[in-house]
Amino acid sequence: MKEKIFLITFSMLLLACVGTFCTAAAAEIQFTDTAGSLITLPDIAQRVVCLNSDAAEVMVALGVGDRVVGVTDSTMRDNALMAHLPQAVSVGTWDTPSLENVLKLDPDAIIIYSSSPPKNVALFETAGIKLIALDCYRITTMESDVAALGMMFGAEDKAAEYIDFFNSWKEMITLGVSAIPDDEIPTVYVEGYTEYAAQGVNSGIDLMLSIAKGTNIASELGEQWPKVTPEWVLMQDPAIIIKVCSPTDEVSTEDVWNNVMTREGFEVLQAVQNEDVFVINGDLAYGPRSIAGLVYVAQALHLSLDIDPTDVLLEYDERFVSGMSDLDYFSPYL
Repeated sequence: MKEKIFLITFSMLLLACVGTFCTAAAAEIQFTDTAGSLITLPDIAQRVVCLNSDAAEVMVALGVGDRVVGVTDSTMRDNALMAHLPQAVSVGTWDTPSLENVLKLDPDAIIIYSSSPPKNVALFETAGIKLIALDCYRITTMESDVAALGMMFGAEDKAAEYIDFFNSWKEMITLGVSAIPDDEIPTVYVEGYTEYAAQGVNSGIDLMLSIAKGTNIASELGEQWPKVTPEWVLMQDPAIIIKVCSPTDEVSTEDVWNNVMTREGFEVLQAVQNEDVFVINGDLAYGPRSIAGLVYVAQALHLSLDIDPTDVLLEYDERFVSGMSDLDYFSPYL
């Protein structure tokens, strides 16, 4: 009788252990990051440090902004985003964050940009802190990055909702430009934040041009961020100019537009003569709001399109991140 009771008890304990193992195994999270690395976490993440502000904004869109416990100094200055990150404190700069400050926060992981890891990355690897590269800014990898974050935080349903929102507007653009013949595709000079810093192949706006049907005159230079000269721009004589900027209280997108329109020597360019110069806030050129940027770029290239980027921003504001629809995003308004 004692042997029978022992066997029953042992069997129950064995089943309990197997059940516990299965539960633990089932809780393990796996996904692929932007860099193509397979990431494994023991469970859904609860505390993260974001050196990537775009990923932090996506977390807000997924309803898990309260799990961001650390951000960079530059993110701290973004009042619109910080309003949705109640637990976040500064860990220093994006390129050299403080290991001491990060350790105090006891994060499950640090989210970084794949192309711009911190310079002191080895310190964090030695400390055993998992670094995950999720860009959340390129329009071509946005869906996979958001899906990965959804898995990382157990927010798959909200991630699917954002991806549906993203794809619906993207498909509208694709359909809208599908009938435009090749001989009507305009040439475009895309300038980054500083003068004559062109956006070349695989840059943010370049990827948009490939969807919206525009020819980037700098793509043939073979660099992502080629430095060009005024003479080169004048020789190319682009049909359209798109300028990326970071507007401030002192300098608006309209101010930037005026500066480009009156730049010395540019008066001979067809883009300036026809007032086909467009200024876009960098927050629409990259990141989770970039789908509104795609709509604006498509309209700038093809004025016959009847799609309003403001509608995209209002929907994003209502469904994902509030307080983002009424910022200074572009000039002129189309």
